[in-house]
Amino acid sequence: MSKPEALRSNLDLVTIADEYINFLISQRDPDAWLTAWRLYCHLFVDGIHSPVGMVHPNVVEAIRHLSGWKILDSEEAASSVNSITVLGDDEPSRSKIVANTLAHLRDANKFGILSRWRNEVEPVYGPDTTVLFSVERAAASVFGIVHIWISTRSQTTANYAGMLDNTMAGGYRTGEDPIQTVIREAEEEASMPADLVRLRARSCGTISNFHYIDKYVKGEKYLAQTEVEYLYEVETPPDFVEISCRLHRTLEFPTMRGS
Repeated sequence: MSKPEALRSNLDLVTIADEYINFLISQRDPDAWLTAWRLYCHLFVDGIHSPVGMVHPNVVEAIRHLSGWKILDSEEAASSVNSITVLGDDEPSRSKIVANTLAHLRDANKFGILSRWRNEVEPVYGPDTTVLFSVERAAASVFGIVHIWISTRSQTTANYAGMLDNTMAGGYRTGEDPIQTVIREAEEEASMPADLVRLRARSCGTISNFHYIDKYVKGEKYLAQTEVEYLYEVETPPDFVEISCRLHRTLEFPTMRGS
């Protein structure tokens, strides 16, 4: 009979969770994490300017001599590889290149993650939502396919707990204007530098709404709430790395992938 695991205090559990989170986002040593991150090179599709993934040098070397790929080497980069591009004139031809490559890697037992093969393909989207190619679901991480950020609210927040939400949002304070609020909230909730947001934030208009407080909001259900929401979008550069997500929102990644 196995020995029962020793009971842990709440502080022990918090420490374990904190160590796991710090492993993921490397808050304790962001410089070392960024150095490791820069080993990866961008994955491009021929003719498309925006990268769709991040590829580790081990993957690049495993497919270097396979057909259908163009690899740009650079001695000046942190890695010896600057970028890798999947060729092909259309979605079917690119999907065939990717499928043949992944089948080769799987059959050669190059990467253990490919043992989870599901025979399920998912689309990879370009900047204009065109499907660039399809990829086996179990192999998306081999090419570091870029995910779309979708936020969910904390299960413990007062209003609309657990529901989908903006990447970052908040009310603006007395003396602020909307763009100042965007800069503050982006730093608080997505660790986006103020200079980046100030340069790239673009106003997309406003939404006005009126609704009664319902079961998803704590408080009297007969009260009314009116809002004017100022909408902004921020296009992040290819080398932007989200270090941490603080406060009450958690970033999740859906199965639909794109740039």
